[in-house]
Amino acid sequence: MPGKSSNSLLDAARQYRRQYHWCIIPADAETKKAAVPWKKYQAERPSEDQTIEWFGGGQYDALAVVGGAVSDHLVVLDFDSPETWEWWNKNHTDKGLPTEASTRGGHVFMRWPNCVSQTPKDQDVELRSRALITLVSPSPGKHWLVTPNGQIPLFNPFTLGLEAFGICEKFSANLEKIETQSVGRFAAPGATLPPSFAPIDSSQLPEEQEETEDPEDTEEPEDIEESKIASVSSCSSVNLESIDAEKVQTKIDEAIIATLPIDTGQRDRCVFTFCRWLKAIPELRDRSAAELRPTIQKWHTRAYPAIGTKPFEATWKDFVYGWKRVKWPRGMLLDAAFQKALEDTKTPPEAATYEDPRNQLLVRICWQLQQVHGNQPFYLALRTAGSLLDLSHTEASKRLEMLMADGILVIATPHTNIFATRYRYIRKPQPKELS
Repeated sequence: MPGKSSNSLLDAARQYRRQYHWCIIPADAETKKAAVPWKKYQAERPSEDQTIEWFGGGQYDALAVVGGAVSDHLVVLDFDSPETWEWWNKNHTDKGLPTEASTRGGHVFMRWPNCVSQTPKDQDVELRSRALITLVSPSPGKHWLVTPNGQIPLFNPFTLGLEAFGICEKFSANLEKIETQSVGRFAAPGATLPPSFAPIDSSQLPEEQEETEDPEDTEEPEDIEESKIASVSSCSSVNLESIDAEKVQTKIDEAIIATLPIDTGQRDRCVFTFCRWLKAIPELRDRSAAELRPTIQKWHTRAYPAIGTKPFEATWKDFVYGWKRVKWPRGMLLDAAFQKALEDTKTPPEAATYEDPRNQLLVRICWQLQQVHGNQPFYLALRTAGSLLDLSHTEASKRLEMLMADGILVIATPHTNIFATRYRYIRKPQPKELS
């Protein structure tokens, strides 16, 4: 039975979606559960049309936001008792974080990458992020105490003393490491690339984004086959009436979310990674940097809390420099190396020293990536390697370590919270002795 007018829920859902990039779905006010199947919405936001269909008819009485990367790395602290809510208000109201009242306590909202949901046993405090929902105003029993002002702030929840309730960063990191998602399917040597193949969505895996390059490591841009990336005619504005502007804007928002720095010293590389994400959007590929200035201004605003050099012109000059020098839009480099590794089963010859076809393919992928990068190290995330071989990222890690032990690879730069490990393909292994 609807408890709120459809107009109030629809207006709120559209505002949350547009202003804060939240993934909003219908919910049941009594059970506090999703009122529609929502597994797909853990990875993608519903369209504007879907939002109108859900909330425009009055069939639902509440709305909920899905936590995690799909909602701009949203984290919600749920204080579910008067005692824990009092603890928050006594110790942390000075933080000014967006806050809403709930029936028994309250919710506190922030953004932070690499969080997984934590529900400690026998505690009335919960950290809600990926794969959990939270009912928000104007759902019954919910109203804002501290309204979000423009955007949800980037804030580390693990600096708030939540260890007292069994919520800690180490636990979150360990859970993140053991989670795996295999979207690829193993293809035997010589097989063709399936049309549906796509690398794992690194926007959902911020701790190991595989698609990164330093501006100083790049070359002048090369022509790219039209069959790989469709081009569009030059126009004066990104906000085109002749194309699906909402679809393009969604892709831009995803690019912003996936490339935001989380600490000082990461801006330069993140800006270049942002260039590569935008180059992968067909409608933007041939735009000039000047046409994309409003987009980089939006990125700069979102990245502002985490960057050390605050003036916009520092970010802008790096974008202008990087935009002309993107050689491989996001996704194309790995796709090309993988396809070449599938087709060329004789290069390098040392791949044949392994019996397992997956190990052979992994050697060939690494070889092809090194050929593209020349003398520079290449990047390969564990989850990406796992998806290419239809393995867990843990198993992929073991196989990469084996290649290092055999003298084929060496780590040039260890992975960080933002960038994937960089390797060098160094030399052929010693031949195995036959028994």
